[in-house]
Amino acid sequence: MGKIKFIIFIAAACLVASCAKDEGFGPGPDFHSGMGHGQHFSCPAIMVPAPTGTDDTQNILDAINLAKDEGAGTVVQLQPGTYIVNFIKVYDFFGTVRGAGQGKTFVKPVLGLLCLEESSTIGCVSLLSFIGGNTTLSDISFITDDGDPCAENYLTYARDLYVFVKFTDILPGDGVIPEGHSVKATVRNCSFKAGTNSPDGGGLKYNLSVCIWFGHDFLWTGTGERTIGDLDLSNCKFNGSMCAVDLAGMGGGKINVNHNIFTDAYSPLFYYDNINVTGAITNNQFMNSTWYDVYIDDTNLGAYGYYTDEAPVKRALFKLAGNTFHTTNYGGSFIQPAGVGIYMLDMRTAARPEENMPMKFIVENNLMFLDEDATGMVGLNNRDALIVANKFIGNGKTGISLNGTSSDIMASDLKVLGNNFMASVLETDVLLGEFTTNCLVTRNRRDVVVDLGVNNKIAGMPK
Repeated sequence: MGKIKFIIFIAAACLVASCAKDEGFGPGPDFHSGMGHGQHFSCPAIMVPAPTGTDDTQNILDAINLAKDEGAGTVVQLQPGTYIVNFIKVYDFFGTVRGAGQGKTFVKPVLGLLCLEESSTIGCVSLLSFIGGNTTLSDISFITDDGDPCAENYLTYARDLYVFVKFTDILPGDGVIPEGHSVKATVRNCSFKAGTNSPDGGGLKYNLSVCIWFGHDFLWTGTGERTIGDLDLSNCKFNGSMCAVDLAGMGGGKINVNHNIFTDAYSPLFYYDNINVTGAITNNQFMNSTWYDVYIDDTNLGAYGYYTDEAPVKRALFKLAGNTFHTTNYGGSFIQPAGVGIYMLDMRTAARPEENMPMKFIVENNLMFLDEDATGMVGLNNRDALIVANKFIGNGKTGISLNGTSSDIMASDLKVLGNNFMASVLETDVLLGEFTTNCLVTRNRRDVVVDLGVNNKIAGMPK
């Protein structure tokens, strides 16, 4: 056993021994470490040596490998300070990587990442890749310094780091796809902060494209089966980047995004072409997004060929509740017009009407602050959606805009009930486009409701 592994082994042995001696804790109960913000870890645990100030990659990998040997549930404990790491790939880890708390334990990339070289072996370039397994990350601050993380330009990302942390179930180059492949991830009490770009480092303000990628690796060129997995993201903070969470190419699973704060991203939550999934986006705060806050689209944005294009077997369900949006229209956008709080896009319904399985949306009790020219919600081709008891504040353009693609693909049977526009001065509170049908909207006396559709019902006091 090498010197570093010996040090880690001794630290782990001491930590496990201290767990065993802690009076009142028998086998299995948690040991209160006092290192995380209100956190504790279960025995056994592997302590990573303190940051060296140079490259800590091997120390972290050694600790993770020891934790895998210990078995499922083992904790890899990072100490206070800044860990500097190169590319790390971890397969089938069933445990926790925990820091001493946000603002205490930091992880950042080494200078001059060889991203062009890495892109040939890892698919979507990510600093930390967890393939398969069931991983928890907690109490860590992930950061990039100002400037260019990558040593040279690669693909379309200039010298930006594409992904900080990726969770997927299949990695390019693995060859054989494991039977029953899946991935599960929990990220809690973490923060992500991107540095700013150098003048020639890229087209965006920040030098990190995606904080967390969960789902199919789009540069996988094998048979490309969709990802099956669960993501639980809670009590985290995101500052900067193009996307905070990019969710793509899933064939099933559950996604929970709860009690997080998203600031200064171009599009904080960007979900596309996920089938058979259930998603909850609840009690989050979105502030100062450049393009839009939540983008959900059930098509692949032109990425067909990277994974199987199978039909869904059940309707995807997304619930958005209790969130606070501060939406501004800065102009310029990616894919759709900017300045929208929530996009609900059933584009697949128009492309494949024979599937007859649009997403189901429940949008309730959200608070939307709309600046000039901003729109609260945009729905396209939705069916059976419930948009209930949301509150709109500000002088934006439109509160809720709903429509279909054509007379053949209509938005239908939507219920827009009990929404509050009293504190807003919008051009239009609710807009039902010409390709809506059999929708119900309740309004009060001052609400501006425009109905261009067919057989819709507007209930409540006339203006």
